Amino acid sequence: MAMRAEILFPQDMAARGVAMLSAMIDAAPIPVKVREAYVGDCDLLMIYGNGHAIRRKSWAAHLQAGGRCVGWDLGYWRRELPDAAMRLMIDADHCTAMIRPEPASRWDATRIPECARTPAAAIFC
Repeated sequence: MAMRAEILFPQDMAARGVAMLSAMIDAAPIPVKVREAYVGDCDLLMIYGNGHAIRRKSWAAHLQAGGRCVGWDLGYWRRELPDAAMRLMIDADHCTAMIRPEPASRWDATRIPECARTPAAAIFC
């Protein structure tokens, strides 16, 4: 059976989320189920806004069931710009070694204010 994706597309989603997930739906190379509420019958769950209470529960339930999750959200800095970068999350709340295998110390030279650092990645405001 081919991989399938469930994309949560709630009515209260921010405009950036609508734009990003609409593009993902249009470009999807696999079958996609677009839903307002989580069902959990697909291999992959894609959401925008992982911090939202309901989407967060869906994310956790999907991972617990052995599924894979892809999340989109605002980037770490310059969030106020209309064309600001988006951040990609794969099975975790923040960028993982799957995306950028370099050590977190790579950020030291950027002089971007740091809020927190974990063993896997730095988190910036």
